[in-house]
Formats: sequence, structure tokens, C-alpha cells
Amino acid sequence: MKQLNQWFNEQRPDSRSSKAGSADAHRMEFEVDLDRIIFSRPFRSLQNKTQVVPLPEHDFVHTRLTHSLEVSSVARSLGRQAAQGLMGKGLLASDAAYLSPQWGAVCAAAALAHDLGNPPFGHAGEEAISRWFQKNHLPGLSVEEQADLQAFEGNAQGFRLLVGRKDLRPTFATLGAFSKYPCPAYFPKRDKSKRSQKKYGWFRSEEQAFRAMAEACGLPVADESLGAFGRHPLCWLVEAADDISYLLVDLEDAVLMGVVPLTGMLELVQPILGKGFEPNPRFWKRPLADQAGLLRAMAIQQLIRSAGDTYVANAEAYISGALDRSLDELLPESQSMKELQGFSRKHIYQSERVLELQAAGFELLPKLMDMFMEACLDRWEHGDGCSARNRNLTALLPVDCNPDHSVYDLARQVIDFLASFSDRQAMRWYRKLQGIEL
Repeated sequence: MKQLNQWFNEQRPDSRSSKAGSADAHRMEFEVDLDRIIFSRPFRSLQNKTQVVPLPEHDFVHTRLTHSLEVSSVARSLGRQAAQGLMGKGLLASDAAYLSPQWGAVCAAAALAHDLGNPPFGHAGEEAISRWFQKNHLPGLSVEEQADLQAFEGNAQGFRLLVGRKDLRPTFATLGAFSKYPCPAYFPKRDKSKRSQKKYGWFRSEEQAFRAMAEACGLPVADESLGAFGRHPLCWLVEAADDISYLLVDLEDAVLMGVVPLTGMLELVQPILGKGFEPNPRFWKRPLADQAGLLRAMAIQQLIRSAGDTYVANAEAYISGALDRSLDELLPESQSMKELQGFSRKHIYQSERVLELQAAGFELLPKLMDMFMEACLDRWEHGDGCSARNRNLTALLPVDCNPDHSVYDLARQVIDFLASFSDRQAMRWYRKLQGIEL
């Protein structure tokens, strides 16, 4: 594996202020990445961002923060297992004892950051922001900039945060493993049969930063003119960790909320656990939360083993770029995971509580966009000659309405502000600006 050093590139986007080797003797650079993410404000805000159930009332229902911590844990296990498996196959040097924790640390850090760019109200928030720009065409935008704004993508917003915030700026290796969709929004040759091109992973404003990361990590080129690349080899493990975690944890939450009976969960995870699995009498005497938690833990453990083995078996194809399909499609349990996805879409993601709060997000976010963009555009065009209302509103926003900025840059700043909200913050701002709550 000649490119191993590139995959684990310890340099950071701003090498002038943060250089490889800045970690102390007890931490790898990739562990520094993880620590920076944990202590950052965008990560803390995930506590009140929707995972499945918006504004959950149950103490044990997962938020984006708890989900991210769990995905990071699964990703670390997958990274270590993959490195050990590849050493066992002779594809990595068997005496390189550092490789297993190195793979685990990169995967853990990338997974911890995987939802940083999500706006309030999850996918409903993404769609609400996108629809605003589809209905309100801003002047002077290039076709690439229009593509960015009209299809908001949380993965690209996450990349923007990672390279833009001075308290983050992780290593190129972590950025590579984070980047699930290493291509731009405007990509006429996009092939959605390829997992890496299903969505996009960077905005026009971060094009140079993405290209620098791709070159530093040695990512294969898919389209040089548009800046489309193949995935970092560890990205497949990070994605698998997310898929494994959300499917089982969302099902666990549904049981705790009373949306799905425990027997329904047992029936769904039975194929993953194996035909020989049968809960013993002590299991049925446990509290409901413990029963659901045990089933979830056992199923995740089995899928980690399976995903790690499957990655090792297909590693050479993933590394060369010949294979561009997600790991969950190749697992022996793939059919069971598909059935679980179908069940979740029908019975969990379409439950009354979820639909009600998503509908609120669709109503609330466009109105905030209306107010923020109108105010910032007015201030950008007319300076202090803008309306008193818009002067007051822009004074509240951390948006630079300097006319030297392009309208695209202005829109990006407004989106940054709105996307940083937790669900509750978005509701509070809406109530205050509408005069409902003072």
C-alpha cells in the first residue's frame, strides 16, 4: 500500500498556524482532531438538533450529539478491525503496531464530525433552505454557485465548518475520511450509481481547500476540471459506522417512545443476530429500556464484525477505486438491513410526532430565511440607507454586509448563521422576530 503515508497525512488546512507535530507525546495528531471537535461549539450544538425525533420529550431518545458519539465509537472499532485484518492478509506490514490505533483514530474523528453541518430540523431543514433559493433567485450568481445554494447539503456545510473555523481545522487525513461525497454540486457527469457521487461534499467557496485535501491524501481523480475525486479509503468505514448506528439506534428509540413494540424490534434484529439467538428468561424480566438496549448492542456488535470482515475482503478494490458501493450493500446481513430501513421509513420516520415537527420546520425556516436575507441584501446594497427594520436586524446577525463581498458570499454567511441553530434556537428566534415572545 504505497499511498499509506498520504492517507494518514497529518498536515492541516492552515499549515502556517497549525503544523504536523503539534500534538504532545501522548496524543496522535488524529486524536487532537477528535479532541478539537468535542470541545467545539458546533459539536455542542448537536445536543439540541434533530436525529429522528425533533425536540424529544423522552430522556433517552437520541439527539445528533449522542448519535455522533455512538457513530464515532463504532467507527473506531471498524478502523482498528480493518487494519488488523489487512495486516493478517499481508496487505499491511504485520510489525506496524501503530497502524491499528491510527486507523481507529482517523475513523473516530471523522465520524464524530459527520453531522456538524446539519441545519435545525435535519433533512427537513436542508430542504427548506434549498427551496428558499429555488424560489428566490439572487442576481449575479454563476451556475456553480446556484447549484450550491439551491441544493443545501449538510456534508458540504460540515466541510466548510471544519476548514473554516480556527478551533477545528483537522488533519487532511480526517478531512478525507469525513468527505463522503468528494465532488461539487454542479457536476453534469454525475453518476448516482456510484455511492461517492450520490450527493456533493463541498461548496464553491471551499473548492481550493477541498482540492488541497484531495491532493494531500492522494485521492483518485474522477473529473479534474470540476474537482471530482474518489473517496478516501477510510471513508467507507466511517459511512458504514453511521449506517449501522442510526438503523439500530433509531429502532431502539422507537421502542422507548412506544412507536414499535419490543417484539417488533426482536423480530427485525433476529436475522442479524442469527437463527440460534433466543432471549433467556432473565431478559424478559429486565426494564424495557434495558431490553431494547441489549438487542441494539448485540446487533451493532455483529454488524461491526461483519462490516470489518467485508471491508478487508474488498479492500484492494476500495483502495484502487474499482469498487464504489457502500459496505452495507455487500454485507451478508444486507437484506436484513434493507428490511430494517424500509420498516423505519414507514413506521418511525413517518410517525405523527416526526411529521408534525418537520412541518413546523418547513414553516419556520423559510420565514427566517426571508427576514435574514432581505435584511442583509438591503444593508449590502444600501448601507446605512437601508430600512430601520433591516438595520436593526443586521445588527443582531454575525454577517458582514460589506458591499465588497459578492452576493454569493453574503448568502453563504446567512446560511452559516441559520444552519448553526439548534432546533430550539430556531424556534426562539422565530418567536422573537415575529413578536410572539419578547
